Amino acid sequence: MKNKIELDSLKESFATILYSIIISDDVISKQERKKFNNFFINEFSLSEDESKQLFEEVASNIEEVDSHIEKLKAVLDGHPMEKARFMSYLNECIICDGIESEEYEEFERIRSKLFF
Repeated sequence: MKNKIELDSLKESFATILYSIIISDDVISKQERKKFNNFFINEFSLSEDESKQLFEEVASNIEEVDSHIEKLKAVLDGHPMEKARFMSYLNECIICDGIESEEYEEFERIRSKLFF
């Protein structure tokens, strides 16, 4: 996502969608938190504290996930490689602490909205 100014403005949308995967099994593991933090540290150059703050902010607005998916779809349609990388990262987040069916149901829901 680096060097893509229009994607940088959507970090809250990326965060909300990533959080929706993490919380879909009603458990927030240390591995998932680390994955979340690493994504925003590496892709958006946030500090660890900024990433943690973003996590807390999106946790309180998770009901807006569908609108964030629509925002990302509108922009990511012009960036197919970034869309594929983000979906790959969502998958990595799912498998980092063991696979739960609820997580893949959410993944499939997001995938269908982003790609179709």
